Amino acid sequence: MSHDPLDLSVISRVNFWGIMLSLPLGMNEAELTEVFENELSFDNNGNVDYMKILNDDTFVALERKRLSAKAILLKQ
Repeated sequence: MSHDPLDLSVISRVNFWGIMLSLPLGMNEAELTEVFENELSFDNNGNVDYMKILNDDTFVALERKRLSAKAILLKQ
């Protein structure tokens, strides 16, 4: 939310790049460039439309799997 203070559902390319590099995904800059060129949606100003990511079926399935695994760990 700090990267989208106006709640526009977009984050600048520079900020999104930094966020992605800071996550423990193991992505290098070449892989991230590939994602930026082929996988992301942008608004008319070139900002990353992160809501498309959050609403994508693949992301939803991964998040469901992550939350299920977390729930199992909490039960133990």
